[in-house]
Amino acid sequence: SLRVFPSGFITIIKDFIGSNEKNMLINQVNDEIAIFYLDILKHYASNQGIKISNNTLEEEALNDEDLFGTKTIQTYNIANAKKLDAILDANSKKIVFTDYKNYKRINSKLISINGYQFEKDVIFFIKNELNINNDELLDYCKHNPALLFSETSKFLINSNQYSRDHSLIE
Repeated sequence: SLRVFPSGFITIIKDFIGSNEKNMLINQVNDEIAIFYLDILKHYASNQGIKISNNTLEEEALNDEDLFGTKTIQTYNIANAKKLDAILDANSKKIVFTDYKNYKRINSKLISINGYQFEKDVIFFIKNELNINNDELLDYCKHNPALLFSETSKFLINSNQYSRDHSLIE
């Protein structure tokens, strides 16, 4: 299993997108954290002109490029161990969100992200990738990781008047 760098898993995600590696596993913990990592993936993929495509098992992707040569990374959400192993054996580039039981079973064999450590990734991304240093924003995003991109956008548009959404429960 990969060691955790000060950058948490952000550097690992960034490197995976441009690499020849085929599989990345993410322990999604809950929907909020899954959305956070999916948004991070989309952010770095779009910077490299790569499309992220959400898949159901029925429509398993056959290749990594569309008719126009656009590279695609498939994402799956799988808890069934047999289906998970089958998808990981497929030759396309993919990111699989799974539960902790499956994550523990196979994370040492793959590039893996442990969603339980998402707070480090929230902090690193906001401070180092977006160059924002605002404690109120950081705290808010740690409590609401799925809203990171909307909150940081709000902040970047008007940092002087920034106020987090107080209506959301932390």
